[in-house]
Amino acid sequence: MKTKVCFDNSSLGELYKRRGNINLESLSEKFKIYLSTINILELINYENIVKRNELLRFYDKIKYKDYPPLDIPEKLLKKTYLAISQRNKYLPASADGNLGQSLLLYLENPDEIPPTAAQMCKKTFNHINNGIKITSNISRKDSRVKELIKNRHVSESLPVFLNLLFKSDIITTTIEKALSSLGINNAKKGYINMLINEPTPCLFYICAYYGGVYNWGFRREYSPHPNRNDVIQAAYLSICDYFITDDKALKNLLNEVLIFINSYLGIDLKKKILDLDELLRPHSSIIKPNK
Repeated sequence: MKTKVCFDNSSLGELYKRRGNINLESLSEKFKIYLSTINILELINYENIVKRNELLRFYDKIKYKDYPPLDIPEKLLKKTYLAISQRNKYLPASADGNLGQSLLLYLENPDEIPPTAAQMCKKTFNHINNGIKITSNISRKDSRVKELIKNRHVSESLPVFLNLLFKSDIITTTIEKALSSLGINNAKKGYINMLINEPTPCLFYICAYYGGVYNWGFRREYSPHPNRNDVIQAAYLSICDYFITDDKALKNLLNEVLIFINSYLGIDLKKKILDLDELLRPHSSIIKPNK
């Protein structure tokens, strides 16, 4: 079975730069590569249209078949809750409906995009940023989070900080309010607990989000930090085996999240956070020899 891989745009950009030295056919044979909605939407907003379209065509070459990009993280949260509440093991992880079709249009023929598809993608990108603001407002208003951030000595590391949060009801309260903002009112505590006790998009999303809160609150002297659009891509760890990023700050944060989930929650994960070199190095057939 092929290893499932997700890239962020830092690693996709690096892959594009090195495309002349990489056998893309071998890469696609070895790995099942999933693109995400965030990959495409960030690229669509490039100011250089020519470069943007070149990258979109490149993304289309390496993606897994005609599988639409993975949905936005907050919609994965909602889909997972609905799947659990309906006792449905199937989670439709790809962007569906008009959004899924619009994203595929950008990948397949970026020079001729219908206005409706462009509007859909612009609306979704704004929606992602608004969703991040909602989660941010929820966490900022919780005085207990503020107290943890003030007391640096209490939290020796990100895994310890996350463990303190999970021992309280801060996490479940955040998810409950986030679900409410997504149209799911009166979410059941039992289902929310299932969301954070299994390797769901919600678990990775919420851990990485509060990892960002920890970094921005505790580690201000260390920079740079991954931005919020980068951090929420942790939700894709529920779908892929490897998450590939050349953003060192994001890589470090996600590895700490995995330590917390493995060591503190006792969920045995076989997932890896790698940079592009670490992904390619063991596979000599993918790297073309220098002439």
